[in-house]
Amino acid sequence: MEKIIKVLVGAYIVISIIALVMCYGFNQKFVGFLFLLFNGVLTFYVFRYREFFKEFFKEPEEEIPEEEIEEIEEIEEEIEEGPEEEEIEEEVPELSTKAKGIAFEFHCASELALQGFKNIDTTPVSGDHGADIICYRNGYKYVVQCKCYTGNVSNKAVQEIYTARGYYEADVAMIMTNSRLTKQAKEEAEQLDIKVMENMEY
Repeated sequence: MEKIIKVLVGAYIVISIIALVMCYGFNQKFVGFLFLLFNGVLTFYVFRYREFFKEFFKEPEEEIPEEEIEEIEEIEEEIEEGPEEEEIEEEVPELSTKAKGIAFEFHCASELALQGFKNIDTTPVSGDHGADIICYRNGYKYVVQCKCYTGNVSNKAVQEIYTARGYYEADVAMIMTNSRLTKQAKEEAEQLDIKVMENMEY
């Protein structure tokens, strides 16, 4: 198709030149006829293939470098995906030692309830005289001291719960801890008949 157009355009130019040169010559009608004929044919093709002519005479577009194309594609992807949501980590405030102790007391009370203890009460935070929980089982009154420690529990806890047993007129004294008693504390607990529940899951 491109070759046909080029031939027609070339013929049109040639005929136009001949027509101008010979328009006053002896073959004036014949040249005029040829001029009109080629002009009509060319007009027909121009009209029929006008889209081709638009492309044919259009100025070539500048080629975009590959690097710029990649940058444009990356920008478009970022726009489609949208801004990334930043993960906000909420800082959970660490409980104070006192708060941890109170929470562990309630944990121990729940454990005692699972083991069949009744009438489970916690003592006041201050002035508890060495006992954190008072409870009953099988007709016996228990006083319990709860120790939430990272290290081992010393014999001071044994002395405190021993004193609490007398103060509350309890039958049984017990220490509950998520840790372990020191060797000395264990020996004193055995001598004073104090029950010990160690390594509690908490």
